[in-house]
Amino acid sequence: MKKLYSSAILVLIACCSLFSQNAQVCGNADPFCSGIVYSFPLSLNTPPEIGPDYGCLMTQPNPVWYFARIGQPGDIIIRIESPTGNDVDFAAWGPYSNPVFPCQNQLTTNCTNCPNNTSDSTFYPSGNMVDCSYDPAYFETIYISNALVGEFYMLMITNYSNAAGDITFSQTNLGQPGAGETDCSFLLNQYLNGTVYLDQNSNNIMDAGEVGLGGAIVYINGCFGAMTQMDGTYAIYNCDSADVIQITLPTNMNVLSVTPQQQTIVSGQSVYDFAVVLDTTPEVSVSLTHYGPLWVNAGSNYLLNVSNNCGSFISGSYQLVLDSSLSFVSSSIPYTSANGQVYEWDFTDLPPLSYINNTITVLSDSLLLDSTYVYSSATVQTSYTELNMANNTDDAAFYINASYDPNFIENSPSDILSQSFVNSSEYIEYTIHFQNTGSAPANKVRILNPISQYLIKPSFELVCSSHQCDVIYNPDGSLVFLFNEINLPAASVNEAGSHGFVTYRMRCNSGLQIDEVINNTADIFFDFNTPVTTNTTENYLTGTHVSIGNVNAGNLSVFPVPSGDFVNIKSSFGDNKGKLVVATTGGTVLFEDYTKGEITTLDVRDYKKGVYIIKLVTAEKVLLGKMVVN
Repeated sequence: MKKLYSSAILVLIACCSLFSQNAQVCGNADPFCSGIVYSFPLSLNTPPEIGPDYGCLMTQPNPVWYFARIGQPGDIIIRIESPTGNDVDFAAWGPYSNPVFPCQNQLTTNCTNCPNNTSDSTFYPSGNMVDCSYDPAYFETIYISNALVGEFYMLMITNYSNAAGDITFSQTNLGQPGAGETDCSFLLNQYLNGTVYLDQNSNNIMDAGEVGLGGAIVYINGCFGAMTQMDGTYAIYNCDSADVIQITLPTNMNVLSVTPQQQTIVSGQSVYDFAVVLDTTPEVSVSLTHYGPLWVNAGSNYLLNVSNNCGSFISGSYQLVLDSSLSFVSSSIPYTSANGQVYEWDFTDLPPLSYINNTITVLSDSLLLDSTYVYSSATVQTSYTELNMANNTDDAAFYINASYDPNFIENSPSDILSQSFVNSSEYIEYTIHFQNTGSAPANKVRILNPISQYLIKPSFELVCSSHQCDVIYNPDGSLVFLFNEINLPAASVNEAGSHGFVTYRMRCNSGLQIDEVINNTADIFFDFNTPVTTNTTENYLTGTHVSIGNVNAGNLSVFPVPSGDFVNIKSSFGDNKGKLVVATTGGTVLFEDYTKGEITTLDVRDYKKGVYIIKLVTAEKVLLGKMVVN
């Protein structure tokens, strides 16, 4: 044990030049490591910084700041003691995706008269505050319950009496059953940060008035660190001791150049900025996502997002076409005009890289039957000639379902991938839905989403989310979505408002083989509760296997057989509403669309002679059949 203790001290000493000693402000916080006993003179005559909500501490004299990065989940217990008898106090917050951004505006609580943890040991956490105490004794104990792996917790310790003295502190439950442990391996590498920004005059300098770019992925040798914030800033640790840092930008973004395209990591250098120049050729895109309850006579939401992806101001309009079974209730942006189920909004001079988020509330018909297929679509229009018109439309579909799990993940395409889809590097889009079904508001939601080895990690793009979220990529390849300060209401109080989602997309490996299945599952954490695990989605090449729902081979009636012009398709179960897929026996998808009627008629006049596989994915079953064309 002494050997490990000494090694840890050597690591800390060797790397302490990367951090301040006895940091007096949050942004310069030092790392706290399990297995280390910290001992130093208390600070004197030092005022606190303005900004954090200090919870139970009415005064915060002589602060020192630390952060703890969790390597093993569990409880962290830290004893603080002054051998000289000084009155020491503390406050602790978390969890966060990194130790820098919380210092800006995320050190908050949900209590106005926050108690001492010695008077109410069960009170915390409250908001982002995980523990707090102002006991007049010379010792304190910090309790961080169920610390989350990969997350950061911020600690502040004060010298209340402003008298000279010493302090020691360390984790006291290390190695015990259920104990967590910090990860200080990053101290061997360098802490990196910087800004990805729009370089309007192409001088490779971020001048006054130039803005940062959110949504860029910063990674090191393929090891993801983080997604840039809305202001373009990022903060990551060099998760690989070697050599290159670079960025990827959303493919919808009309990028002319990135300077530099990549940078060599240099010892002693911590800031790496990237200048992005956009093409001024007009380019806009639209996305539509449905979230909320799926049952009849229920209010739910669509998030309609319009993005300006180029370097010029854009004007135009966007439309929402609602399914006939839905009634429009309201929209966060008043519509310009309405005609039946078509609603239209005009926009003027949308700035470069800006977006419009419009939340539309709808009500489903009270007479709808279970498994009714509901389809709506959105379109954005401009008077310009755009580079890519394919992203000017989007749709959102769901089934009416009286009984469903509101915490689930869905994918598009939902199961089958054609060989051409894989070869052309198309995107698979994932949406993770969540709902607060508890009895109190959820202050934060955290989603842990392991990523399949068959997906290309640098291709990750955040499409949209119901609320502001941070995205980080753990070294183990898992995605983390953090909704801090979401304050998601309980379903019993606000059913429609208790839902949220995040949508992202990634490409699959071009060499995807038969029997290689792309699975995706997520764990959803509401505050400090145990996670809710979603369903598992699947994607695979046509002809490999089918394992979604209840597969019923031969239960699609296809007539006439053979046929040379039109084919009628009908389910023997009477349920013909869903996604219809027609493919060759070799796996090439020729047709994919949604059906509504009891009988679907397919035009096969342009099909070659031969046998074709037909698949119908309904709300409850996957039905298979075959078609013969002569």
